[in-house]
Formats: sequence, C-alpha cells, structure tokens
Amino acid sequence: LDAGCGPGIVSAELAREGARVQAFDVTPAMVELAKARCAGLAVDVAQGDLARPLAWLASASVDRIVCSLALDYVEHLAPTFQEFHRVARPGALLVFSMSHPMRDWIDTRTRGSRTYFETTRFGLHWGGFGEPKPWV
Repeated sequence: LDAGCGPGIVSAELAREGARVQAFDVTPAMVELAKARCAGLAVDVAQGDLARPLAWLASASVDRIVCSLALDYVEHLAPTFQEFHRVARPGALLVFSMSHPMRDWIDTRTRGSRTYFETTRFGLHWGGFGEPKPWV
C-alpha cells in the first residue's frame, strides 16, 4: 500500500521491483499523475483520504505500507494509524516519513506570529510534478 502516493514515484519503483501496489492520494491531480506514471505496471491508483477510513481496502489485505511525507497533511493521526493496523496483515511492515516540523516553522507564511508548538493550516500549489500544480 502506497498511502498518500503523490505522483506515484514510490509506487512505480515498488512495482518495477515486483510488488503489486495499491496506491491512493487525496489530490485528484496527484492521482492522475500517479496513474500516468504507473501505466502498464501492477499499480492500482485510487483517490482516498488518509484522514478517512480506507473503506475500499479489506482488513488484513496488505503486507507492506509505505507513507512518504503525507502524514504532515493529516490533522488527527490516531485514526490513520488505526486504519493502517486494520488493513495490515499480521507481521506487516509500516514505513513512513514526515518532514521535520522546524522546516515549516521557519517559513513565516506557515508560522505567522505563532509559537513553534501551535498547529496551523497552510495551503499552496505544489510544484515540481508538472501541470496542473495541485493544491495541497
């Protein structure tokens, strides 16, 4: 499972190494980019939200979960990890990464006048993956 797959970079690499990949992202533009990148590979790409139940996935249906730099966009992590636990087979592995919060705090657009420990919402058009630039 590539949870929050973005443009499908990790999904494509895993499929090229022999994995059958279920991938999803909340941003329609990223879903389309992932589908294009993974065309012809054993990758199923869907639109889904890490903050909501992964209802299209059966319990105990995946043996690996990768979630690269997507959890930063989830306000309440406990339900997300509960869903990961539900869809994971016994002995499954979870590999995830998050940005260091200092990176966002240094940016005055996200911090404003708030302290390091306050939670904020911030959006931008995400570049680097071509047009259209999706809003995240």
